[in-house]
Amino acid sequence: GHATILHPYHPLYGQSFPILKARKVNGIRRYSLQSGDDVFAVPETWVSDVSTNAFSDSYFDPCSI
Repeated sequence: GHATILHPYHPLYGQSFPILKARKVNGIRRYSLQSGDDVFAVPETWVSDVSTNAFSDSYFDPCSI
């Protein structure tokens, strides 16, 4: 699949990249994304393909905790 960077201060904000893999680092799920010949990792909460995103309204819903 693809993921779109949603963190407002990330330099690649709004751009979509293929997801190469997902893994947990220190309890935080991170996605490895591919941009041309480069590969970079971002936290799950920074991308669009997750069900709860730190920048969406539903992220802070107290009923979901």
